[in-house]
Amino acid sequence: MKIIIKIAFILCALIASFSCDNSDTKRVEENSIGGKWNLIESYGGYMGKLFEKGQCVWYIDREKGELIVQSNLQEQTPLLGAGTYKMNFTDSTIYRKGLKYFYKVGNNRLFLRNSVAICDKGVVIGDGGYLFERD
Repeated sequence: MKIIIKIAFILCALIASFSCDNSDTKRVEENSIGGKWNLIESYGGYMGKLFEKGQCVWYIDREKGELIVQSNLQEQTPLLGAGTYKMNFTDSTIYRKGLKYFYKVGNNRLFLRNSVAICDKGVVIGDGGYLFERD
């Protein structure tokens, strides 16, 4: 009798463990701004540009309010230069020292755009933005 109870208990435990699904957790991670991101494209301004994976990598920690950028790009645009930046995050915006960026995360991609893009001479050239892919 004890053997039947043990087998029934083990069988119930196995069924319960296999019936758990982590798809909700995965969906939250896919739509979260936190994590490691590779810059793959810039757009707007005069023209867009494609980047190789690893040229510019962002590590975003929303809880700490930090953005760590590892970059070997020649451009030194406001958020592409290598370094650690203190950021303020909301559900759709990132703020840094008077700069405001709008973002959207979906399908393991991060779309980031400036509210206004200004070139070196102080001329407004229109919305610009960046496309990142989750690593």
